Amino acid sequence: RDTGDEQPTSWPAIVPAGRGTDITAALRASLEGEPPVAIVLVTDGRHTGRDDPRDVAREAGERRIPLLVVGV
Repeated sequence: RDTGDEQPTSWPAIVPAGRGTDITAALRASLEGEPPVAIVLVTDGRHTGRDDPRDVAREAGERRIPLLVVGV
């Protein structure tokens, strides 16, 4: 039921830079602030960051936040 009280969601600007994909950083950013209902990660599977993204995936699981991964 739409009550008209809900604020629109504002999304941060996406600024592509470089040729790397830090999946861990993307997942960490998703968990900041108000907890999301779920995280949808669209990826080619190539992770170029230093930290292991599985650690953040475990954190999402512990917080009962579904992580839905779409491979492209």
